[in-house]
Amino acid sequence: FAHRNCLGGWFARVLVGGELRDGMKLARTASPNPRWTLPRTNEALYGEGTRLQSNMAVASWHRGRDELAELVGLPQLGECEWKAEARKLLLRMDGVDVRTVGPDVIDPFVDPVRVRIYQ
Repeated sequence: FAHRNCLGGWFARVLVGGELRDGMKLARTASPNPRWTLPRTNEALYGEGTRLQSNMAVASWHRGRDELAELVGLPQLGECEWKAEARKLLLRMDGVDVRTVGPDVIDPFVDPVRVRIYQ
């Protein structure tokens, strides 16, 4: 949903409570994964496929498996539309049909009992 509607972004964790008002600026003081910026991650997962894949917001991977595994291993990367799609790509690279695995293998936050069809 977020990717298809151009709503990609990042979340901020509140360390010290306070008040934000219009016109105030937020400053990022640390980047735990400077190699994986949002534009680079987006380009790697959604921007290097065919024109059709890009237009349909279908994830694809045209880099090495180790790099994809590194991306999936980032604790800060969101599950929905990012890690889940990257895990599917990893499974496909390993010759696994993603339709044959439980939904919790692709997204550990999914309750496999409640989900019957997951692709």
